[in-house]
Amino acid sequence: MEMSEADICMEYRLSKDKRKEVSILADLNGATVTEIREILHRHGEIASDVKPMPKKPKPMPKKVPLVCSAVVSDLPEKDLTLGTIVAVEEKPVLPDEVASLIVRELEDLEALIARNQREIKEAEQRYTVLADYLKGKR
Repeated sequence: MEMSEADICMEYRLSKDKRKEVSILADLNGATVTEIREILHRHGEIASDVKPMPKKPKPMPKKVPLVCSAVVSDLPEKDLTLGTIVAVEEKPVLPDEVASLIVRELEDLEALIARNQREIKEAEQRYTVLADYLKGKR
């Protein structure tokens, strides 16, 4: 939603046509009329004539089948053919939030490495200049 619940309640309170305002607030916030009415009810602006929406359960992580290579050695060679399914182990897929945190951390590390590489290069150049000066090259 784009507006806070307090803003939604204030706009509703200030409106002249309360019925129209509920649908306007729903449109403005990308919500349903029921969701707006629940917000207004929760904050005491209207009486509840709608059942509260049930909370959506968190989705279970998707599972991706992986072939387990440790089991291959347990099978006799005669049983192994090109199409043999050896063993399947399921591994949960990372939730999007975790994956995005990891990507952000990787980007930060890349930037740190690049910064350090520049500093190392500059230090090497200063070292070379000073060493050459001591040797009498400059």
